[in-house]
Amino acid sequence: DKYAQAARRVKEAGFDAVEILGGYLPAQFLSPLSNLREDAYGGSLAGRMRFGLEVAGKVRQAVGADFPVLMRLSGNEFVKGGFTREEVMIFASELEKAGIDLLNITGGRHETHVPQISMFVPRGAFVYLARGIKSAVSIPVLASNRINNPVDAEEILRNGWADLVAMGRAQVADPELANKARAGRSDLIYHCIGCNQGCIDHGFRLQPVACLINPRSGLEGEYEPAPAPNPKKVIVIGGGPAGMKAACTAAERGHEVTLIEKRDRLGGQLLLNRLIPGRKEMLTGIQDLINNLENLDVKILLGQEADRQFVKEVAPDAVVIATGAKPIMPDLPGIEGENVVHAWDLLEGKGRVGKKVVVIGGNAVGLETALYLCHLGTLSPEVFHFLVVHRAEPIESLLELLNKGDKEVTVVEMAGKLGQDIGPSSRWTVRSELKRLGCNIQKDTRATGITPEGVEMESADGPGFIPADTIVIAAGSRSDNKLAHDLEGLFPELHTIGDAKEPRNALHAIREGFFAGLEV
Repeated sequence: DKYAQAARRVKEAGFDAVEILGGYLPAQFLSPLSNLREDAYGGSLAGRMRFGLEVAGKVRQAVGADFPVLMRLSGNEFVKGGFTREEVMIFASELEKAGIDLLNITGGRHETHVPQISMFVPRGAFVYLARGIKSAVSIPVLASNRINNPVDAEEILRNGWADLVAMGRAQVADPELANKARAGRSDLIYHCIGCNQGCIDHGFRLQPVACLINPRSGLEGEYEPAPAPNPKKVIVIGGGPAGMKAACTAAERGHEVTLIEKRDRLGGQLLLNRLIPGRKEMLTGIQDLINNLENLDVKILLGQEADRQFVKEVAPDAVVIATGAKPIMPDLPGIEGENVVHAWDLLEGKGRVGKKVVVIGGNAVGLETALYLCHLGTLSPEVFHFLVVHRAEPIESLLELLNKGDKEVTVVEMAGKLGQDIGPSSRWTVRSELKRLGCNIQKDTRATGITPEGVEMESADGPGFIPADTIVIAAGSRSDNKLAHDLEGLFPELHTIGDAKEPRNALHAIREGFFAGLEV
């Protein structure tokens, strides 16, 4: 009855439809894990469906025959012993009979160990659930989760896998997504990359929604990139995420912008995600910024070192320093040894590692570097698919090859918690993957020295030693702001942003770039 009363209020308030969130109480009744009742509302599938069907019927009765009623369902609980995809297909068919007009299909529940919406989830991973439901009903079915591109959405619709597509966070990342697609400019869309830093993680902390990709998210009424009253000659030094966003924003406002990057590629530290499993969507964020820079006619100088004399010769009206950060090499005996490599170098494809590897540092970079190392030697998705299709090996053997690489990796972290700079919605996935791949984690352990044979360390149990062929350093970073100091007092406007100001995550760096573009 409470569902029906709420639906009636929705209709009276002037809304066009009402959606029943079937992922909580109706799903708890449907699930054999949570529904242990022995009365008419438990036991068999018919009993477990009863509550959800009665809710649907009561809501339909409350709003009348002509008011659209939707229901969001998990197409699979993704928990051992939970409800299955086949059971949900039966439930969906019965919901249609009870008066539901459209089914919105997602996956899992909060307790599932299957990631749902982070970048570790492949694009459109759960469309198959919507496709299965569609085969069981005649009402429209909506596909959701990790659909961030109009091209992908169109393919889903064209192939008849669903009748509609949900793109929620995609439109937080770029509110103009639909307009750009309609205008044939999908290349200018800023895609949601599933990082969860500003949306889901902020929600967990009871903070307002933000977005790494769209720094205006949550601030739309306060900040508008209005045309500059007096266009200026602006140079941005540093082609990482903060610098690229500053250049885009300044150019959108009509300034003449030059972006200078000493390397041969734009992207900064985001490029380090190229080799990390499940993190490649970060490269989408880079490419989207590049596409928009080019569309805004920003002059891009690659392979150009900008020093005091160079900047003086350019004679800009405003300078934005976004020179990023440099990795920290801790003061450890043996740190200069040939068996030592920095995580940044390793993730850039430089250097080689032996069979036994110790990663010093359990921050985001350390854990993600360990994830990369643990994946070396595992079956790729393409090879795994090939071998499964052709039944080349027993499935148990293939799973073993999928879950175990050829490196023995240990992470040493001096703090009691791992990945404190990783958002809570992603941290568990990283740790779960490391556990699956057999990574050895040693918390509350301090590295005290490096030898050709491994790492000397100290923990609550006293001094110890970890044999290793290669030691990877992931001890954080420090600002690279020498140029900012060199240019002080030379120009009327000098802005230092991103890691050049202080090391921080990409969400804050891009937001600072946006603000700098508004201020010049």
